[in-house]
Amino acid sequence: LKNRAKEQSNTMTHSVLAWMRREINFTRSPGTPRVLETLRRRRGDCNEYSALYVTLMRAAGLPAEQVYGLVIHQQSFRYHAWARIWVNGKWVEVDPTRNTPELHAGYISFATGSPSSQEKLKALIGSTHVEVSGWSKTR
Repeated sequence: LKNRAKEQSNTMTHSVLAWMRREINFTRSPGTPRVLETLRRRRGDCNEYSALYVTLMRAAGLPAEQVYGLVIHQQSFRYHAWARIWVNGKWVEVDPTRNTPELHAGYISFATGSPSSQEKLKALIGSTHVEVSGWSKTR
């Protein structure tokens, strides 16, 4: 039964990621994400992607929340939002914007929860210095 629940969770995660990749277009969006608006317009940025993904996972019965922090992008760290879901007794982080079901060390989380959690990050991100001494991406 435990293996079946794990398979169903993995299938759900991958199915929703695939649907979002097909149906939602990336566009910079100022302001607080609104899930129904994202569904109607079929576009958004990382905030809309993560909010929609979390909503869909919760609707499927999986605990989920948004994550806010930094991600490596073109050799520097930038603000980013992604999601995490509770599967088989642990949090699994997923990046719906990049269609990535398993994250790498290039993600640094600072806050979780609702979009209001982003407010905590404004001063922190502006004053954060990250130095990477080595990087390799293997799969």
